[in-house]
Amino acid sequence: MSCSSSGPGGTGRTESLPVSESSLMQRLMALLNLNLQTSNCKEINAVRDDEYILATDNDNRNDNKPLVLKYNLTYIVCAVVINDNDEVLMIQEAKIFCRGSWYLPAGKMERDETIVEATKRECKEESGYNFTPSRLLTVEISLYNHHPWMRFTFEGTVDGEIKNIPDKESLGAVWRSKSELDNNIRSIDILPLIERSTYLKPFNDKLLNIIPISISHTDILIRPLILLKVEFNKFIVVLDSRTGDFPLINIINCNGNLIKFILNIIGLSSIFKDDSVNVSVIDIEHDPRSGYRYTDGICLTLLFQNDVSMETLQDISLANNLVLKEVLEDNNSMTVFQFLSEKLQFLPNLILF
Repeated sequence: MSCSSSGPGGTGRTESLPVSESSLMQRLMALLNLNLQTSNCKEINAVRDDEYILATDNDNRNDNKPLVLKYNLTYIVCAVVINDNDEVLMIQEAKIFCRGSWYLPAGKMERDETIVEATKRECKEESGYNFTPSRLLTVEISLYNHHPWMRFTFEGTVDGEIKNIPDKESLGAVWRSKSELDNNIRSIDILPLIERSTYLKPFNDKLLNIIPISISHTDILIRPLILLKVEFNKFIVVLDSRTGDFPLINIINCNGNLIKFILNIIGLSSIFKDDSVNVSVIDIEHDPRSGYRYTDGICLTLLFQNDVSMETLQDISLANNLVLKEVLEDNNSMTVFQFLSEKLQFLPNLILF
């Protein structure tokens, strides 16, 4: 990625910034069937003196405690399946505390499972069906009390035979009409998931089929893709001047509002003032079987978008090593950013607890 780089002094020196082989831009290009070409960027402003730290698997940690699934980290998976009759696949709970109530196929991930494998297993155990995920629907996150948990919900299809013999996993499964969903459900937290899937169904051709990819991490990392729209076809992005890629932030020590935490680190809290900022998930990296110890971590790429004026941008002071870049026209990066801007409402939601 060719960009104009500058430090606190704003020298404007042009240099070629490297793009890693696993960079988000390359994956977005592949997803949109584009060829990766050199993208020209123009620097907007200089940076402030306090340092932004590039998160790696071994730095930016205060406690040195490894994240271990089912010990100090919880991942939950969930499946939303709606058939051609507009019925929702529901399972009847077998657990003592909620026995007989209805819920979506869902459960906790096991050690050494991928997110997709866990979703398929839970759906098979609880409904009898073989589940094929088509796309990520939502990611829910809680970072409080130093025990992070996340729930990944997928839309998909099923085949095979429905379960009708009770066991410890469930009492069975049924297809329920949406008018019956409120009847004896375990928790109303699944209703927004079903509503979201229902809303997106008519726009199937506009959706990105986002599925986690196999890249291992030891911590919980966020890669913010800050997309500032200045005009109809002008976009500003935040890049790390050392890598040419988007920033990478370790959030393991965040014990509050994740969005504010990220924006404060980057230096853009003044632009995203509204607490109800909509953030979308456009990439997930997770691989617990990389051969290294403690790879239960994860990296989420989150899309932040806002409309701004050029005058506003002149007053922004980013953390050191971060720069604002204007994406010039006539390159594939522009095509990607314009696509994401237009599809924002159809991307997987991030929900915070």
